[in-house]
Amino acid sequence: MNIISNIKFLVLFFVIVCCNNKTANHINISTQTRESMKNTLVKTTLVIKIENGLPMATLTFQNISKEKQYIDNFMGFLSGRIKNDLFSIQNSQNQEVEYIGTMSKMMSPTREDYHVLLPNDSVSTQLNLASAYNLQANTRSYKVFYSGYHGSPDDEKFSQELISNTVTFSY
Repeated sequence: MNIISNIKFLVLFFVIVCCNNKTANHINISTQTRESMKNTLVKTTLVIKIENGLPMATLTFQNISKEKQYIDNFMGFLSGRIKNDLFSIQNSQNQEVEYIGTMSKMMSPTREDYHVLLPNDSVSTQLNLASAYNLQANTRSYKVFYSGYHGSPDDEKFSQELISNTVTFSY
């Protein structure tokens, strides 16, 4: 395992161990759903469907707070393109799937680089996971979740990690 895989594993392990009493596990159409941590301001939901033979991810960010929140357009892939390794994907042998997409760097985001979410609003994006990850068609099942840090144009020091539910799918 490379260093990034080890870090992702440790973060996931920490979240599972620390939030175990806040976790609700159930399976619904091969999707395992985990309740978001109580202090999360934005609920992040991941749904995977195979469309035209491709694993398509719908990533939804919903503001569950009483104040406006911000989604970083770049980190939330709101352009519809995966530009960084923010999905953790493991195959049926619990091996991390290689990220093969572009690694884009960007300058510090400006106010125009954020999508504003008013209370109870949501925004979704649809992404082709096979365009950025080395997924082997017709051979495996996979577990995937999204994890990305999002800031605020109002406070440069503010950062919240948005972590989606874990989804299991066959491809």
